[in-house]
Amino acid sequence: MTSRLEKPSAFRKLVLVLFGLGALLCALALGALHTLPAYGQVLYTNGPLPSFEVATIKPAPNGLPPTPQGGSTVHLDFTPKIMIMYAYNLPAFSEERILNGAGWAEDTYYEIKGKISDSDYAAMQKMTPAEKNQQIQLMVQALLRDRLKLKVHLEKREETVYALEVAKGGVKLAPAQEGMPQRFGVTHQGQNYQLTANGVNLDHLAELLGRQPEIGGRSVVNKTGITGSYDVAMHWTRTGSAAAVPDDASTQDENAPSFFTAIEEQLGLRLATTKGQVDYVIVDHIEKPSPN
Repeated sequence: MTSRLEKPSAFRKLVLVLFGLGALLCALALGALHTLPAYGQVLYTNGPLPSFEVATIKPAPNGLPPTPQGGSTVHLDFTPKIMIMYAYNLPAFSEERILNGAGWAEDTYYEIKGKISDSDYAAMQKMTPAEKNQQIQLMVQALLRDRLKLKVHLEKREETVYALEVAKGGVKLAPAQEGMPQRFGVTHQGQNYQLTANGVNLDHLAELLGRQPEIGGRSVVNKTGITGSYDVAMHWTRTGSAAAVPDDASTQDENAPSFFTAIEEQLGLRLATTKGQVDYVIVDHIEKPSPN
């Protein structure tokens, strides 16, 4: 079993991208539906931040992440670097876009429990799923600022990104059904994966695709020019991916397409490499967490 003092394993990174740390971060069963993030933009503000009513942080014990609490309690079990990645809304598997962090922030796992106040929790029930998720991210930012004395700034750098474009033959997306909640989930059996999304626009879809390990942490930008909301279903095989969860090879569907092939064949879209401006989070200061 991987030690807590080792660098994050591919399995633990995959846990982050698949389970998404949804709106209340309380559904960590594989395939659970969770809320959509905010269009792939880095979440950053110099203004006041919402905060947890009560929060504790301590080194995490050995073993797999504990079962999180439900309702108004948020439970995290990751390295500070991955928590920064979540709090500032960087794509999964993009830790290299966090610069100047201390070594222990990458190697040491911490357990965080945060209690949302009753008034804040009630207000969040009136928010959209994306707004709820953003509220939690800002609370985690406040916790990192207050307990780890985190200070950051952003820099833009030109890099290779993926442009989501219409493939030859046109899109193959079904218009969203009215009245359905906006949500998505990823399930798998062995190396066979299924992404199901309800009521997503193409900006959201670009963000969802960008959170899969096959993307390698690159940004995905919607360049389709298509508006409206759609219901999406896509299946693919993750065989050969360094980020894949080890599993019984007998469950592998040899006829399942690769990730990029599935996007083109099943969605009528494609990912083309291009150049674009990418946000980096520069760590100016961070300390080990203060005692509870």
